Amino acid sequence: MSTSPLSSPDLGRVGGASPEGALEAPDSSSRPASQPSGAVQPRPGCGAAGNSPRLVLAVDPGSEESAILTFRPDPSLHGGGAVEDWAKAPNAKVLADLRNARGVISGLVIEVVQPRGQPLYSQLIDTSIWVGRFVEAWGGPWHRVSREQVKRHLLGGAGKGGDPNVRAALVDRFGGIAAIGKKANPGPLYGLSKDGWAALAVAVTYADLGPAGISPNRSSK
Repeated sequence: MSTSPLSSPDLGRVGGASPEGALEAPDSSSRPASQPSGAVQPRPGCGAAGNSPRLVLAVDPGSEESAILTFRPDPSLHGGGAVEDWAKAPNAKVLADLRNARGVISGLVIEVVQPRGQPLYSQLIDTSIWVGRFVEAWGGPWHRVSREQVKRHLLGGAGKGGDPNVRAALVDRFGGIAAIGKKANPGPLYGLSKDGWAALAVAVTYADLGPAGISPNRSSK
């Protein structure tokens, strides 16, 4: 994406290099125009034709590094949209890029920890502090989604399952194993790895359900 807010050499682009591997997606015009069998369908009134923003920036935060992914909702494409960029980068770098992202990115959604009545540990506290800093740097309305919400949406029912189940649901949604492809014939999810899958799960959940479906509107002001 030529106008990506994540344009630093440290952050990956489609067809470029990232710390966790390039996401070399083909041009969206080459993708089939119908969703695969079993794909999660966006809720009526949401998605690209509804209330979801034109370009979503999803963040899977960590205590030291975070995965960031831009997703363009489009119900005419496999999976209901297209991944534009993704990368995993040090939090300080993510913070700097968020300051410059408004005007290019039209919606920010961040995965947050859902209280479970358990003792907090230091990594969780540090991650929560970084989420606050990201929101402040962004400086505009944002939305949050919990891992539990993501799993319920992608896995159905009570959302029982772990990261491998979420990844499998995303692969099925975007067209099966062909969605990953190979180096010589990459699919739309080629090169996506590790925390990038979690960020994609956040993005598609937000794109499907719309802002009202995951959390109240929030503002950093």
